[in-house]
Amino acid sequence: MICNTYPEIFRGFQFHSKQNNYFKGSDGKKNYLYELVWVIENKMGLKLKNIDTYASNNTFLRTKDLGFYGLGSHTYKHLFNNVDDIKNELIKMYGNKNQKPNEKTDKLRPKLIEAGFPFVCAVEGCKHSDPQTHHIIPKRNQKGLDKFKTKDPDHVDNLVFLCPNHHAIADKMDWLPLFKASNNRRDMLLGLLNEQEKNFQEKTREVSTI
Repeated sequence: MICNTYPEIFRGFQFHSKQNNYFKGSDGKKNYLYELVWVIENKMGLKLKNIDTYASNNTFLRTKDLGFYGLGSHTYKHLFNNVDDIKNELIKMYGNKNQKPNEKTDKLRPKLIEAGFPFVCAVEGCKHSDPQTHHIIPKRNQKGLDKFKTKDPDHVDNLVFLCPNHHAIADKMDWLPLFKASNNRRDMLLGLLNEQEKNFQEKTREVSTI
């Protein structure tokens, strides 16, 4: 009755009488993901088209937040190994399916490693351990690359390690400020990405306190 009266506020899974069997059996995982999508969109106010970005953030789908909405570890522990598995399922369902590994940039990894950069995503708080190599100034912008000492688009000064999610974000960013910058372009790019990350964390903290 409560669910019928307040359909946008409560769902049946949030009441123990339904929860006992709803997330079990052959449809258990499907039902869990269905309700999780409802929570993400209606309670957290997030768009699933951006799931690639959200999934890389450590504050997204924390165990305590899932528990707050009735989808905690007591519910998912027999369906998924951990929260990362849940995120991966969401990425499969709603992520950028056109995002593929770039073999060319992967071959550039040794340059950054030899220069002393850790083989993890360079964005603060993201510890993705299998990052991709991002060109700070796009290779297509030869005019911008001419400002580098070597004019080589694959020079270490034009490269940075980013996880697939932050790589996709950086590819969509306006790189003109980086082109015009006279200081360290890598630091400037990471500053912009870190700022986006902090804004996202603040939003998720606000949602978890509602």
